[in-house]
Amino acid sequence: MSVSVVVVTRRRRQLLAALLASLRKQTHPCQQVLVVDHAAERDVEDLTLACGVDYVCAAGLSLGAARQVGVEKATGEFIAFIDDDCIPDSDWLEELTRPLLLTSKPLGVQGMTVPEPGPIGSHAIHVTRPDGLFRTCNIAYRRSAIEAAGGFDTRFHGWFEDAALAARVLRFGPIGWQAQARVMHRAMPRRAVTRQRWGVLLRDERLLATDYRTYYRRYRGPGFLVTVIARWLLGSPAKTLWRELPRARDDAFAYARLACLLVLERWNLLKALGDLVVEDRIGHGRR
Repeated sequence: MSVSVVVVTRRRRQLLAALLASLRKQTHPCQQVLVVDHAAERDVEDLTLACGVDYVCAAGLSLGAARQVGVEKATGEFIAFIDDDCIPDSDWLEELTRPLLLTSKPLGVQGMTVPEPGPIGSHAIHVTRPDGLFRTCNIAYRRSAIEAAGGFDTRFHGWFEDAALAARVLRFGPIGWQAQARVMHRAMPRRAVTRQRWGVLLRDERLLATDYRTYYRRYRGPGFLVTVIARWLLGSPAKTLWRELPRARDDAFAYARLACLLVLERWNLLKALGDLVVEDRIGHGRR
């Protein structure tokens, strides 16, 4: 059995170095580690050469296209994905690929992602049960399943390219869950999502809602606008503040600062939604 580990990175050399060091300690040998550089930085290429892993440049491509480059350059029968801001347990790859070896039924396997402890307001992904987004921070697929599904949808610029791939794979068979395949997602400083960044997210969310309707209704919501309001405008900030509430007594200033940042983000989201409405009206007018 041959396994390729694909990592897409963008201007985070120190985080990438820590990840590559952890991959060298895996109980299951990585036949290939492939770093896809989304920013074409020389120091990242130098790092990969020093670590003896494969390097490919994907600057100027969408995130979906960058991940697809990784798939096309991967040589393994199984392809595992992990992000540059994660640290896997030493047996991560062994546990992640175990269900794929034991039976031919699952076409992919998703693992558990635990957040690194961090200060109030820091961001880290938390996946402790099967998750409908099927994030590339901790998942593996059979190469044959990715090829049958047509690979990553390269139209996704910065979000949901992994969810769209899963939606395609699920048409052919199930994606399993392996709680023993654990990675730790690093606690990253939270920065306010800008109006421009919200615009990218909204366009990707709408693409997922319109082109993957069956998947979207099962895992995300009944429709684009309802989901944006329920998840992004209301749900996400409420969940974040509730999660951090027990620590607010110890650092009230940090908690207040987080609340202000979330309000600013939602204001930017509303402006980005307005931009999208204007674009749609202009587009319909030209038709």
